[in-house]
Amino acid sequence: MFRLELILLGQIDSAGQLASDLDLGLLPLRTDSALKRLEVGPGGLILLPAQMSAWVEAHQEKLNRFPYGVLVFGSEPIKPPLRLKYWDLTEPDHPELTLHRAKGLLERIWLHHRVGERHLELKETTAAANNERAVLCELQRQLREARDLAQKEAREKSELLNFLAHEIRTPINGVMGMVHLFSHTAMDREQQEFITALSRSGESLLEMVNGLLDWGRLEAGKVELQPREFDLWAMLDELRMWFLPLAEEKGLTVEIKAAEGFSGWLVGDQPKLRQILVNLMGNALKFTESGGLTLSVAPQIEGGQVTGMSLRVKDTGRGIAADQIPRLFDPFWQVEEFGSRGNQGSGLGLAIVKRLVEIMRGQLRVTSEAGEGTCFELVLPLKEVLRNRAEVSRSVGADREDFALTGEIYLMALERHLRDGAWPEARDLVGRFERAGQKLGFDELSLALCALDASLGREESAANLAQLEEVERHYRNALDRLSYRQKHALAG
Repeated sequence: MFRLELILLGQIDSAGQLASDLDLGLLPLRTDSALKRLEVGPGGLILLPAQMSAWVEAHQEKLNRFPYGVLVFGSEPIKPPLRLKYWDLTEPDHPELTLHRAKGLLERIWLHHRVGERHLELKETTAAANNERAVLCELQRQLREARDLAQKEAREKSELLNFLAHEIRTPINGVMGMVHLFSHTAMDREQQEFITALSRSGESLLEMVNGLLDWGRLEAGKVELQPREFDLWAMLDELRMWFLPLAEEKGLTVEIKAAEGFSGWLVGDQPKLRQILVNLMGNALKFTESGGLTLSVAPQIEGGQVTGMSLRVKDTGRGIAADQIPRLFDPFWQVEEFGSRGNQGSGLGLAIVKRLVEIMRGQLRVTSEAGEGTCFELVLPLKEVLRNRAEVSRSVGADREDFALTGEIYLMALERHLRDGAWPEARDLVGRFERAGQKLGFDELSLALCALDASLGREESAANLAQLEEVERHYRNALDRLSYRQKHALAG
């Protein structure tokens, strides 16, 4: 309790004993001195006889401003009652009652003082909190503005990057088309080497541009899942036909192992799955000097049903150091020892793979050991579509029979039109043949037909017939791929 005091006005015989009982100092003062003491004193009680109540009434406004109470000594009630915050009436001849009422007044004054202190502390704390809140709100506003500006700049950069990549890709495709056409003309060995180098450089540049476009779409959040039914065996066959020639150029092998016991018809986003596997297998070939790569596919079965697929791409390359594996999926980052000019790329392939796997709600793990190669294991929640195996086989068989019949007719008719120089008729047949190939997913055949269509009427008939032989080669490969699909449909 803070130290209080007793101020005595007038004559009260029991004042000294009361001060002793309360253990407080007693200050006998005149009324004018008492008013001055109120302004500097610590607080306490003013003791006065009932005859001086008029003085209290005259100065009650000032008395209410300070922590002092008034204890009036008298036997009769005071009328009208005093309008003070702290006051009481006691009888001079009853010391116990006087002590009790004095303590009650002092406790009220002390409590009010403590409440006042706490209120002041609370006001100061509230003011400080409000100030901090204002500072925090200002910082949050600045952060929001900075974030919005950064997001706007990122969007603008992404849009500019996508625009430039689109604009660059168009002429690159034109250059690659002309390179493809030129590669089918008569050339000596040195010219063939030049064309091969030009083709590889163009493919590398096109790969980088496509990577930038894919990354831009992922960063902009414009990539969504589009699950549909698809034939896994057909996609694996397509991958095998795609990577086998690339591997043979480097003296490598490509092996695709698919577990049996399921039909191969799944529900999922096939284009994204294909893009993931193309990136992983392309990396495996790029960084493997001897041996080859293996793609293993196995179903994850729960309760007798296929609930997911496990796909593993393993190579026999140099492997990756353990401290570099965590950075493999960082955008624009490449393993240092693979940074030779022959292996340069955009550095986005694995970053795109990771994002696509996340979008498909799958898991991706990497294991590698120096000198032993690298293995990427992909687990995706792809469910099986239960179909009758005989029905699937008949469907694939019907596709092969229809395509074989129409293809033979198109080839014979095209050869006759080319020899006769009937370019409009040849162009119409090429278009129909190309649509038939696209329907079954034979992109190589479609590209060969596009090259033939571009040269119709611009080259000699002999050159067109040579291109037709290339079309026929891709057509025979397509028939083999349909047979492969039918075989797996029966084995599933």
